[in-house]
This record gives sequence, C-alpha cells and structure tokens, in this order.
Amino acid sequence: MNEMLGNQYFIARNFLAAQHYLEEALIKDPNNKFISRKLIICHAQTGRISESFKLFKNIIETDIEFIVNIDLLDEDCPCPEILKLIESQKELNESSVDYKLMLGIIWLFCDINNSKKYFDEAKKIVPNYPDLERVIFLIDKHIQSINSVFSD
Repeated sequence: MNEMLGNQYFIARNFLAAQHYLEEALIKDPNNKFISRKLIICHAQTGRISESFKLFKNIIETDIEFIVNIDLLDEDCPCPEILKLIESQKELNESSVDYKLMLGIIWLFCDINNSKKYFDEAKKIVPNYPDLERVIFLIDKHIQSINSVFSD
C-alpha cells in the first residue's frame, strides 16, 4: 500500500509525499531497487542530498545499469524536467557541492558523461571524499566497458 501511494505521489511530482510513503515501503522491502531509485530522486528534490547520494552509491555498486538504462518514458522518470529546473539556477549554486552531487545523480538517469562531469566538479570542491571517489570510479569503469564494446 505504501509503495502504491508513493508511486502515485511520485507520478504527481509531489516528491515530499512520495518520499514519506516510499521510505515506509523500503523498510518493508529493503532490497527493492525500484523503490530506492525513486527515493534517490525524491531525496534529491527535497534537499536530502546525502541520503540520495547514499542510496545512489548503493545501487551503482551492484547494478549501475539499473539507473543508466532506465526507460525514461516507461518509468515516468522526471529527470529531464528536473535537470532543466536545476541547471537554470547554476549561477546561484556554482560552488555548492550538494548542487554538483544532485546534478551528478540526476544526470546518470539521462546521460552518463554529464553525470561524470558534475561528479568531477564536486571532487574539485571536496577532494577527499571517499564515497565520491568510489562513484567516479564506478562511472569511469562503466564508461570504459561501454567504449570497449563499441571498439570491438
């Protein structure tokens, strides 16, 4: 029931309400990647960047494809519209690590190279952040695997 309500609020782009129900659903089903993927977006949109980043890192540790290969239309992913809104505020947030992390997270749903760009920018702001280094490593590794498939 909580997951269903969370999904309805997510579709309506009420990320705060969706977050509440999806968190409850995740407690009952902690390995549900579909719930986690939506929570990543909800947390990012409600200012809970560290929680979003933690869930994000956990998913890409085991299955980066689950985010990279999302069907944006089928999954009703709000990322393209979110990106337009967030990037329009660039001048206000240029030196914010949370801003860079949020863009890195959201961009992975749409474009891995833009995601990497923002994570690299975040690393310039906070050079000693092991979880960020791990995320960049995983993204680089995935990019290399994609490139090796196309070069064969």
